[in-house]
Amino acid sequence: MTGRFGDHLRANLVGYVALLVALSGTAYAAATVGSGDVINDSLKSVDLKNAKAVKSADVRDDALLGADVDETSLEGVDAATFDDLPRTAYIFRSFVASPANRIQSMVFDSYVMITPEAGTEYVFGQIKLKTTASAQEFQICGASGLSDPINYVRYLEGVRTEDSVPGDGCDTAVNFGDRCDFEILGAGTRIWGAPTFIANANDCNLIGLKST
Repeated sequence: MTGRFGDHLRANLVGYVALLVALSGTAYAAATVGSGDVINDSLKSVDLKNAKAVKSADVRDDALLGADVDETSLEGVDAATFDDLPRTAYIFRSFVASPANRIQSMVFDSYVMITPEAGTEYVFGQIKLKTTASAQEFQICGASGLSDPINYVRYLEGVRTEDSVPGDGCDTAVNFGDRCDFEILGAGTRIWGAPTFIANANDCNLIGLKST
């Protein structure tokens, strides 16, 4: 029996020594490998154990960005926790129920009206503004093809004027001045004038809303 064991040991001595070295090396590596032993950018997702590798304590505060978070995974986010402000600072609640069937869609248009430039038309719904050959002037006109008169209200530098214009005609030219301060209301349309803040004071920004 002893002889057979001795023969087995001699025949497998090299294998046992190799196994002992391998096990010792694994234990040594587990106890001594640190951050400095890992090549930067060498670890991959498969090297980390699912649900047991990186934890909250391993992440520096404010280090993760919005792109790192799956928004669909967030639950129970409370606006009251944002910058210590109350929920009412972020959420507007209307206590009056508006009839859904009375919602009116509006179309927004914006132009730069250049003067003097005779005959250029800027259309806002049923009203259009038409420039003349004189600087800082335009006419209020009805949109082409309309037959009924269009009533409108014009504010020019704070002065209110009520008037009407033929559906396919134009009123007398209006001078909007250096400030381009005017507003026109009528036929489901609202038009504002505003300065362009460029060297040419003869031009004017036009901003309009019209119902659809």
